[in-house]
Amino acid sequence: MREKDKTARDPGWLLLIHQIPPKPNYFRVKIWRRLQRLGAVGIKNSVYALPSSEQAQEDLNWVLREIVEGGGDASLVEARLVEGLNDEQVKEMFRAARDAEYMAVASDARELAKRLPRRGAAVKPSTDSSKTWRRKSPRAGRNPRRRPHVPSRSRTAPRG
Repeated sequence: MREKDKTARDPGWLLLIHQIPPKPNYFRVKIWRRLQRLGAVGIKNSVYALPSSEQAQEDLNWVLREIVEGGGDASLVEARLVEGLNDEQVKEMFRAARDAEYMAVASDARELAKRLPRRGAAVKPSTDSSKTWRRKSPRAGRNPRRRPHVPSRSRTAPRG
């Protein structure tokens, strides 16, 4: 297989290799969170990977500039994995990271769903806690012989 065919089919990886000063601590956390939001996975302590693309390159360039402006050092490298980790292992790292994020979102959604009122359950409005509101099915609580309430004319007539 020719080298050109191989690179055209497999774009490879972008690796951000950085060295951040130990102080201030918040700067290290800030960069780590930024890389997490981009979806980058840590290959080694100071090496983060994303699949090679124009968008990933632009995103990692922004992080690189931020590291340098903060007093650190960084390099952005386009690489193909040759020895050690292979492509499948790195892809699995991405899958595991996304699965963990998905599980956190799903857990939050389940917790939120537990706090929501059940169908037919009483719900108290936040502005007036003295009234209880209920969702009712069309027939629930109705007396079939009772006529619906119609306001009298005196209440609805305009004042003159």
